[in-house]
Amino acid sequence: MRFELHLCAHASSYSTRILTMSDSSKEISLSDIGDAINRRRRVVLACTVCTLLIAAAYAIFATPKYDASAVVQPNSTQPMGGALAALAGQLGPVADLAGVNLGNKSDETASYLAVLSSRQLALKFISQYDAGPQLFPARWNARTRQWKPPGLLRTIKNGVSRALAALSDDKHWHPPTDAPTQWELIRKFQKLCTIKQDSATGLVAVTFSYEDPDVATKWADEYIALANSQIRNRAIAEANLALSYLKDESDKTSLADMKNSIYTLMQQRLGELIAAKSKPDYAFQVIDPAMTSDTPSSPQRGLVMLGGALIGFMGSSLWVLVREFSAGSRRKTTLVPALTDGRQ
Repeated sequence: MRFELHLCAHASSYSTRILTMSDSSKEISLSDIGDAINRRRRVVLACTVCTLLIAAAYAIFATPKYDASAVVQPNSTQPMGGALAALAGQLGPVADLAGVNLGNKSDETASYLAVLSSRQLALKFISQYDAGPQLFPARWNARTRQWKPPGLLRTIKNGVSRALAALSDDKHWHPPTDAPTQWELIRKFQKLCTIKQDSATGLVAVTFSYEDPDVATKWADEYIALANSQIRNRAIAEANLALSYLKDESDKTSLADMKNSIYTLMQQRLGELIAAKSKPDYAFQVIDPAMTSDTPSSPQRGLVMLGGALIGFMGSSLWVLVREFSAGSRRKTTLVPALTDGRQ
């Protein structure tokens, strides 16, 4: 009787081990995942609701921003040809040494776009229109019209920077002032201003994103006007310098053909000078002035809430699956030694 009981226990232990091994080698199916999430559906639901509420609070209380976009067309320059190009090529090396541009460039569209997105133009815009307080309103005291002294966090940050500069022997480090630095102004400005060119049409969209839609619209128009003004002033200065240089070259030569060619070149430069002085939109022609939409561009409340719900659901589901299947594997690993001890 004792032998039969021992044999039955041995068979039961053997079958349990076989079942355990088969379960451990079984692949996780979609039904297993669904069952695991269903068993802990309250946890998943609670996490999803929490993240949804957090996303809804952000979407409601976040300061909305409005986009104002203007579309412009770069005015490309026409290359000179024939005898004028040959003459400019002959005088070009000497003129370049004198810092004079005779106008023998093929197209300045790329140069115009570089000016439009340059840091120099951004700093000039911020300085000319006093945009610093609007870029950093939390650091500006509107009553005293001065920058606020650093708070606790900025004081700690400045102290850490001072300590690191002393440890690294940085001799060029200097204590920060209350006003934002040029790099801070540029970084903040570049976050608000976006410049994109359509490769198919060549049109350029200048977009400003700001809390006040009227300010965004005003900045977009004024920024394009400032870019045109800066490029016009540069073209006028170059034209005047080229005319002065060509006049001197004309006085030096006694060849009639050479004088006529120089006069023709001077006439072209004079035409460019007149165009630069008379055209406000010298570099960029405004196709569509800036206009602000009625709805804010950010935050997009529907997408924010949907994203919050998805993050909560996916994160909690992943946590549930890890907990469920890791707990199941631990139970299997503890069951096999226990059966082995019982057989012995």
